[in-house]
Amino acid sequence: MIRKKHCTKTLISQSVIVNLTHLNAIEFKSRDCLLLQSFNKTGLGVSRSYLSDLREN
Repeated sequence: MIRKKHCTKTLISQSVIVNLTHLNAIEFKSRDCLLLQSFNKTGLGVSRSYLSDLREN
C-alpha cells in the first residue's frame, strides 16, 4: 500500500520555496506572504503564475 504524503512545501516564485506550516496568509491584492510572527522577518511575494496554482489547491 502506497500512502500519499501531504506536501508542506510549495513554490511561490521561480526561486523561493515556502513551508506551508509557517504561512499565515496571503494578501491577494499585493501578493505578499504573511508568515507566522516568528518567521515574518523577510518580505516574500508570490508570483502571479504560482498564486493561481495556490488558489486552485
